[in-house]
Amino acid sequence: MPPPRQKEKNGPVLEEKNSSTARPGLILRGRWKLGRLLGEGACGQVFAVEDVTGAQNEQEWVIKLAPLPPPAAAGVARKKNKKDESLKRNADTLYMEQLVYKNYLMGVPHVPALPALLSYGEDKGFRFLVMQRLGQDLSQLFESQGRYFSPATLADYGKQMLDGIQQMHERQLLFIDVKPENFMLGLPGTRASKRVFLVDLGLVEKYTGSNGVHKPQEGQGAAGGGVGTPLFSSLACHEGRPAGRRDDLEALGWVLLYFARGGVLPWASATSDSECLKMKRSALVKDLSRGVVGGDLLAQFLEMARKTAYEAAPKYAAFAGLLDKLGGVKEAGGKGGAGSSCAGVEVQVAGRKRKGERVVERGERGPKKGGGGEGERKEGKVTGSSPATVKMGPRAEQIDRAGLKSSDSNNRREKGSRKMAPDHSLETDVVHLTAGEAPGQGPRARSTTNGHHQSLWLEGLAGPHKGERFELGTLEKAMYLGRERGGVALLEDKRVGGKHVKLEASGRNSVHSVKVTPMTGAGLDPVLCNNVAMGKKGRVLFAGDLLQVGESTLALRRA
Repeated sequence: MPPPRQKEKNGPVLEEKNSSTARPGLILRGRWKLGRLLGEGACGQVFAVEDVTGAQNEQEWVIKLAPLPPPAAAGVARKKNKKDESLKRNADTLYMEQLVYKNYLMGVPHVPALPALLSYGEDKGFRFLVMQRLGQDLSQLFESQGRYFSPATLADYGKQMLDGIQQMHERQLLFIDVKPENFMLGLPGTRASKRVFLVDLGLVEKYTGSNGVHKPQEGQGAAGGGVGTPLFSSLACHEGRPAGRRDDLEALGWVLLYFARGGVLPWASATSDSECLKMKRSALVKDLSRGVVGGDLLAQFLEMARKTAYEAAPKYAAFAGLLDKLGGVKEAGGKGGAGSSCAGVEVQVAGRKRKGERVVERGERGPKKGGGGEGERKEGKVTGSSPATVKMGPRAEQIDRAGLKSSDSNNRREKGSRKMAPDHSLETDVVHLTAGEAPGQGPRARSTTNGHHQSLWLEGLAGPHKGERFELGTLEKAMYLGRERGGVALLEDKRVGGKHVKLEASGRNSVHSVKVTPMTGAGLDPVLCNNVAMGKKGRVLFAGDLLQVGESTLALRRA
């Protein structure tokens, strides 16, 4: 039940003025002075804050502000409107979040600390919550590192996320909204800088009733509308069924696979919630994890979560064991490179090296003859004189915050958290560029070694074009893969015809996928996708999928 508006003793509601936007320098309840704005979103704003009394400045804090609806004039009934209802809902979410922190999670290692005095309250038209200041969330970190985590890094973060979720489960709580933005690292330069924290707990629910017994599995079915973020929510939650502990772990599995696949899940291109659900239902975990380093372990993680009974306590040690194995996976091309295999093709996801403008992309064993490379990416860090840069559209403004969304794309995620609206934020992160041009040839796909990223490209993993990169651009016009110049020219592959495969936009209004259609003709070898022969109608390939034609195996990549 939401709280009543706070009042001073024998006085009116605390309300100097009601404004949906706060300003640095504002002091709340005579203690918390707002500093720099760190982020803002659909639910409010996040500011750096200090205790003007000096009593609680032993560490850095942030304050989350949710505007309150304007109070009704004395003796006048205020008409309901959508804006006021939205403000009230966001403020009530902040109230529920502070209850979760104070009643269940105080002192839990993977949860931000709250100050001892006046961590929550209302003043000047705002409801506020003060908590420990943190650094980047994992989504921001992932983007800043070229959408790549090494297996060891992914395993480390995964185990910490699992540990934090287990700690919530042991207190009869479900996290519900498991997604990269809701996991943050500690503030750089502090002892907690490498620790993963769980944030944005406004959707947390108890899975037990007042009698301490697990709630029964009875739900509304697919029409009921679930909770969580559609891109990562479990299938059961997406269908509107009640969430259990297993659903938090399934959602965590999708987050880990999202990271392992370079930031792409097929249903990110869905244009509606129903299409997203349909794609998730039809997806085979083993297909999504094929060609991914450690993909077999992540597939086991997801399958184990799905097979866990609704009321059963998950076998957390078994899930952690899979992540331990993931941390031991060697990247192909690294020391003792074991690599991951797909149809006998060694799939490398080693980091990038640069020498001037030359880029050795994932899938290439290393610099070609004569190549050097002063800068090298190791364990998610970039060293050297020419670090790779990533253009990220709305996310280009990298800010540290404590859980509220700081960009338009993240506002869409926020709206999708409870209502299950489709999540299109990945699409806004891609910079649309045209294919490269050569004098007298016009737009074409080409093998390249420069550092200019197009939106989509094909990477040679095996065969005569191993290690080469073929830019596709935005595919505004269809192009052909074969031995003819002007498209994806596999000139060294003797088993490929002149126009062997047609490549075109998938029709999903997305740069995450490509429609691939085999051309008919005598003597043309069959075309395979992920080791499965294509029919005449072709199919849609998503980033990470394999295209096998002639003697060549190519992977679809996305910038």
